[in-house]
Amino acid sequence: MPFDETDEIHKKVLHIADMFAMYRAELARILHIRCEDITALEDGSLDLSSESETGQQAEYWVALFDCIYQQSGGDEVRMCHWLRATHSDLNMSPLLYMVDNDGLAALLTAVRQKKSLMRLDRLC
Repeated sequence: MPFDETDEIHKKVLHIADMFAMYRAELARILHIRCEDITALEDGSLDLSSESETGQQAEYWVALFDCIYQQSGGDEVRMCHWLRATHSDLNMSPLLYMVDNDGLAALLTAVRQKKSLMRLDRLC
């Protein structure tokens, strides 16, 4: 894993977004926050407790990354391709599915269950 157990969740969330070369607006939509709240995320002052909606979304985001990291063997190129490639079952990329359709939780469930759409070995 690219993260230390002691890394704070806001650092993980931002690292993942940076690795995927995401716009901050895309991350904001996935986390259910406003673009201007990204500054609070960056300085660690945004409430990411697991009781908050944003905290739950952040935990899902890190869990999704962990799943695709393991399924890809840590191959960041494959991970980025999988995230941005259009998948016929979604009629869009997983990234757009999360951003435009609020699909993070559904995508995480599919990846955890290793549904055919989400199998990295078939997609990359």
